[in-house]
Amino acid sequence: MTTARDLARRLAAVVCVGLVLRPACGAAAELLPDAMMRPILELTTYMRTLDSSHLDEAFVSTDLTVMENFAPYLFAGPTARQRWEAAFREHATRGHLRDLTVQFGSPATVERQANVVYFSLPTTWRGTSDRRRFVEHGAWSFVLSSTPDGWRIRHYAWAVTDIKIVERNY
Repeated sequence: MTTARDLARRLAAVVCVGLVLRPACGAAAELLPDAMMRPILELTTYMRTLDSSHLDEAFVSTDLTVMENFAPYLFAGPTARQRWEAAFREHATRGHLRDLTVQFGSPATVERQANVVYFSLPTTWRGTSDRRRFVEHGAWSFVLSSTPDGWRIRHYAWAVTDIKIVERNY
């Protein structure tokens, strides 16, 4: 007999493949409920496509804090989302980022207290920047909040742990 959880996992797998988010259906999906992975998938879809409609499903509407590896590095306060979105768009455009793919590892820590959950998520990005292919390894630390619309990212920090140029001038 197929359970609701089995159906949800199958649907998530179809959605991930259908949206070309195949790496996101890896180890993290096994350890975190689909509802908690959804805002992360929406965030990475925005980062790959620059389609800002995905950010409504990613971030809380207030109290967002983001720490990133591009200026001005810390985004907090009532306009954090708008400033982060503009800064990421500039970062992606200036760096000519394209062909981005993302792969998640297993969360190293998952802790939940009521309507708040924390987890760290090893992540590998692959893509092209300034016509050079790269592989970037890093990790996110996420704090999600449960909202009436589902889980949303309240805080995140990104840290690059290794980056390699795979191929030049192609």
